[in-house]
Amino acid sequence: LLEGMTTTTTEEIKVEEEAKAKATSFEDLELDPRLTRALRRNNIIHPTLIQEKAISLALEGKDILAKARTGSGKT
Repeated sequence: LLEGMTTTTTEEIKVEEEAKAKATSFEDLELDPRLTRALRRNNIIHPTLIQEKAISLALEGKDILAKARTGSGKT
């Protein structure tokens, strides 16, 4: 492993992905209000787990290498 990197096991990822409660909204991620309004107009209120994690990291200026199942909202 590269120094400073952390890993997450497949089991930990599955547990997180299976979590039912989605407390976070796109507004909670402090995105541009124009973006959150467009999402809301399209009835998209809560980010998927991969969206929540990746957006938070991207807003911190971090590089992201992510893996998630098909249909999880990566695009």
